[in-house]
Amino acid sequence: MKPDITRQSLASTLILFGLLLGLFWCRAVSAPFPAETPQGMQPLLGGTVNGWLGAVPWMRPALYLSLVFICAMRVMRIVSGNMLLVTRTFLPAIFFLLIGMGFYVTPSDVRGVMCAWLFIEGSHFTISGFRRAWSFDALFRGGMLFGFMPLVLPDSAAMWLCLPVGLRLFRRSGGEAVTAVAGLLLPLASWSYAEWMTGGEFTRAAMEIWRALVAQGPLAFAGTDVFRIAAAGLTVILLLLSVFSFAAMARSMRTRPARIVGYFIFSTVVAGAMLALPCRSALPFPLIAAGGAVVAPVFFVRRTGAAPAAFYWLIVVALAAANVIPMI
Repeated sequence: MKPDITRQSLASTLILFGLLLGLFWCRAVSAPFPAETPQGMQPLLGGTVNGWLGAVPWMRPALYLSLVFICAMRVMRIVSGNMLLVTRTFLPAIFFLLIGMGFYVTPSDVRGVMCAWLFIEGSHFTISGFRRAWSFDALFRGGMLFGFMPLVLPDSAAMWLCLPVGLRLFRRSGGEAVTAVAGLLLPLASWSYAEWMTGGEFTRAAMEIWRALVAQGPLAFAGTDVFRIAAAGLTVILLLLSVFSFAAMARSMRTRPARIVGYFIFSTVVAGAMLALPCRSALPFPLIAAGGAVVAPVFFVRRTGAAPAAFYWLIVVALAAANVIPMI
């Protein structure tokens, strides 16, 4: 591989991606952590999808791994398509995998990675209207994808905060904001109406989301191995360094890339805060990765050389060791 990690070829990136994906998945299947085991009820659309997938043993792993790959590629497309970085790099795909699967994987629950896909696609539609006269269609579709997230994973309701921030950053009009909010509320309203039409309570879906948000979650960091703790600390430091790097060069960036990076910094903070909710679980890590994969490469584009490369490989090795050791 080349010394400059931002200029790795697509072939070497796909090889590393495949090796890490196989390692993380094998560890989760053969030696799962306690937080990776589903606990409690799985309400609404997410529970229904998991139930359908459980009928065919190979469907759930196939969908999970396919969505991980699709999300990694879509994040990379957002970065390159909007020219967020001055250098073309495939690092966003690797960082999505490292953050989204390196710490926890839930092979028997696809809700987390489904929400990551909904967020990435919703963000794509929200961003696509930037600098255009009108963008009602894209904003409605983006808002609707955001609206499905709490139906899939109730704690992802926190990610709704990203929509008004995106509308403000991307300079949308009041009419477009109303359209986006209408799309946001449509999935929940439709689910509630369907519940009412079948004899249930109209507010059942909203109450299910609220009960899931305030319920005590199973994720506990006590007893976490030293490699995962080290990798978590290094990842947080990297994200902070990337934020500082972005702040230092924000004035020299074009408006569109600067606002998009700022949007994903905010989304990473919101997704990370989901781990502090009472309902905390291992499921939000792909959501954290969706924003973190955009933010993390900023540091390596601004700072090149042996030291940043060593820092990158230290994170990779720490997460690899954290997943190899439980299988020994």
